Amino acid sequence: MQVLRSIDSVSGVAEEESGDLASKVFYVWTPTEEGGVQFRVAKRIIGSYGEEERKILKLIQEQQTLRNDHCGVIRLLDEYKPDPEGPTTWLIFPPMYPFRPSAVPMDDFVHDFVPEFLSAVTFLHTMGIAHHDLKPEHILMCRDKKRICIIDFDCAQHYTETPAVCNFILGTDTYMAPEVAGLKGNGESGYDPFAADRYACGRVLEEFAIDMAPRFRNWDQVYRIV
Repeated sequence: MQVLRSIDSVSGVAEEESGDLASKVFYVWTPTEEGGVQFRVAKRIIGSYGEEERKILKLIQEQQTLRNDHCGVIRLLDEYKPDPEGPTTWLIFPPMYPFRPSAVPMDDFVHDFVPEFLSAVTFLHTMGIAHHDLKPEHILMCRDKKRICIIDFDCAQHYTETPAVCNFILGTDTYMAPEVAGLKGNGESGYDPFAADRYACGRVLEEFAIDMAPRFRNWDQVYRIV
């Protein structure tokens, strides 16, 4: 990684090779009162690109504060505009770590991870938020490495009407529900975004279970969990 610049109280920014020109993820570090260094993750959004994601993250942040818990979803710590009149906004998050199911004890996976993952998705849905891109790459471990966090709300949408209907193809092909993949154009016929999320949950758990398959006694155990 290469140090790129400083932004106000942030001492340094190092680019993580992901995202596009309008929205990229960076590692940032700030000095602590004890004289140490505090690492954070920052996402840069430019102009209107990413504005819907910012609004959704703020809505999630409000509920997390009320519940005094991150609820299995990444928490927006702060946002920063270098120039109040400029197009660039930095979204600041806590550091996360990769989640590797094969390294998790089987009992923890079945009794802790699966309910926590589904509970996090339910938390989003109760607010009318559909993630639209649930996949293993968007599930990370918190800093204590004991709880998971759903990240990346680039595709997320906030629905205020009932029943919720989406007319756009959103998500990653491998985890996309059939009704999403089969959508033609942006016509009148749409799909239930929350049902599409639930389908993606099943695909994610299936992939994680297969990753853990060598540790199971037989395939019946894998299918029963999924």
